[in-house]
Amino acid sequence: MVALRLGVAYAIICALLAMACLWFAREAWLTWHRIGLSQVEFLAIVAIVFGFTALAVARGWRVGSVLAGLSGGALVLYGLAVVLMGWEDVGGARGAIPLAVGTVLAGGLGIVVGITEGPRRGEAA
Repeated sequence: MVALRLGVAYAIICALLAMACLWFAREAWLTWHRIGLSQVEFLAIVAIVFGFTALAVARGWRVGSVLAGLSGGALVLYGLAVVLMGWEDVGGARGAIPLAVGTVLAGGLGIVVGITEGPRRGEAA
C-alpha cells in the first residue's frame, strides 16, 4: 500500500517535470529558434522520458520500475552536479542548495519506487 502511494507521488513528480520541460522547450524555441535548437531537442527528449515514466509508473507497467530507477538516478546525479560543479547558473548557494535537496529527494523517491515496484517472486516474468 505504501509502495503504491510512493509510485503515485513519483508519477506526479515525473508528470510535472515533463510539463516543465515542455514549457522550457517552448520558451527556448520562441526565443532562440535559430540558434538554440539543441537545447530544445534536449528538453523535448527529457520531457518524453519523464512523461513516459509517469505513465508507466501510474499504470503499473513492468517497465515502470526500471524507468523510475533510471530517472531517479539521473535526478540524483543532477542534484549532486548542481552542488559540486557550480552555483552560478542558479543564483549562488541560496538557490543551489534547495534545488539540489529537492532534486535528490525526488530522485531518491524514484530509486525507491524502482526497487519496491520491481517484479515480485511468483509473478510471471
